[in-house]
Amino acid sequence: MTDYYNDGAASSTNYFIKHWRGELSLPISYWVNATILAGLIPIPLLYLASEAEQRTGSIQLSAAMLMFTLLFSVALSVWAIAGTWRSSDNHSARGGSDGWANAAKFFMFIGALRLTAQLVGLGPFVAETSQLAVGIDPMGQPAKVAVKGQELSIIGPISLGTADLVTQALTHNPKVRRVILSSLGGRLGEAAEISKDIAARQINTVVKGECSSACTMILLAGADRSVALGSKVGFHGPSYPGLGVVELNPAQSKMADSYREAGLVDTFVTNALAVDPSDMWYPKEPELFKVGVLNFIGAERISQGHKLEALEYRRKLPLRLDDQITIQRIVTDGTTIKYYFTVDVAPGQLSFAEAQKLLKVGVLRALCRQPLVPEAIASGSRYVYNYDYSTGGRLTSFTIDDCGS
Repeated sequence: MTDYYNDGAASSTNYFIKHWRGELSLPISYWVNATILAGLIPIPLLYLASEAEQRTGSIQLSAAMLMFTLLFSVALSVWAIAGTWRSSDNHSARGGSDGWANAAKFFMFIGALRLTAQLVGLGPFVAETSQLAVGIDPMGQPAKVAVKGQELSIIGPISLGTADLVTQALTHNPKVRRVILSSLGGRLGEAAEISKDIAARQINTVVKGECSSACTMILLAGADRSVALGSKVGFHGPSYPGLGVVELNPAQSKMADSYREAGLVDTFVTNALAVDPSDMWYPKEPELFKVGVLNFIGAERISQGHKLEALEYRRKLPLRLDDQITIQRIVTDGTTIKYYFTVDVAPGQLSFAEAQKLLKVGVLRALCRQPLVPEAIASGSRYVYNYDYSTGGRLTSFTIDDCGS
């Protein structure tokens, strides 16, 4: 028998060459090679590529393995389709059915069209991954990592190499106690590695400006987590060029796991990751405290807040609150803010203890109902209230340093 695709060449003993030439039977070519081998072999390779990042923390290694898997899978598919097509051509000469041969060709044609469409759709994925595989990140240079005293700052995209810079900085500066974050996000793998370092050292994290997307994973690794005045924290689902929702499931699970490990409630995690990658959700600060994203307000922030409040009131002072009480002045001292009132009551009308009991209940209730005040008090803020007779002399005084009292 003359095999058209062999062009009269002697039959090979190599299984892969025999398939390529169409020398294998059509059932073997179609079911074993085109269906089982071409369909299943890439699966463990994809798993190994994913595990490479999980186990080594290397995005570059994972990207290189993904590119190898992609190229190998394409080559395997071309080999499977071409060999099955050629086997179909030879099937009738072997005594097989023309209908089965034509059916096999039809499905190989559909397979070739699907492979072509997939390759076209994977263009952005290939462009991104191939650059990462050779150590180039399309996101740009790593974030600027700097140490000043006990503070380490991470400013900019969390791109390839950022985790290494942070590890080096923390290794050479073991006294770092606080990490300042200002980043719109970046690579989840890099963020995960940075998070491990921060959590292991029980370092605090502070947002100055904005911390969004992958940056939130780093924020949540901090022991004490806070934001500077005017800063914001943003959430959305993960994205990668050329990949859809199904392909991004592992990244989605990775972010969800990191959020849950930090103690965030499931409802918040679901809502955060449901946000389209092209959009961003910035929850209000009280909600960030409620769900556990933030758990601390720093002394600098408390002091700034007190100064702003004092400044706002000073323009109106003295300020009459009711028929008897007037705010005369407000003094700030770091995390402590002191209010000075005068009260229009006759000396001796109320004892010190009676006045304190009467006034403190109302003040405590009103103060602790204000947004973020309970969190500020739990973080060290102090509110001192001094009441004097309008004619001179102290009526009563008390400090609120616990919203539970």
